[in-house]
Amino acid sequence: MPIVPVAALASASSTSAPTVAAAPSPTAVAAFEQTLFGSGAVVPERALAGVVHDLAVSTRSPVGAGALLDSPERMLSAQSALHRTLLDVEVTARVAGAIGQAINKLVSLQ
Repeated sequence: MPIVPVAALASASSTSAPTVAAAPSPTAVAAFEQTLFGSGAVVPERALAGVVHDLAVSTRSPVGAGALLDSPERMLSAQSALHRTLLDVEVTARVAGAIGQAINKLVSLQ
């Protein structure tokens, strides 16, 4: 085995360009998503966007017109609905955060 000076090894390693992985093709991305989420499943971002949209639509009510201010029972039911909506949004945000952390962990493992 020949003896090679360390300086020669260092200069040889610094002249070689670092290799960069090519971006995956759209068909490879689609195949990966199908494997990850199943064939008929909806991507989590789309499902969460649908939930947030449904919550936004369900919270539209004529509060500004004074319709809820005529009785304490209606005011309490409106408050309860608002609390439920806020809780639903918080749970959705926590689930989305957990999914994002899991995806980041999986990506960093590769």
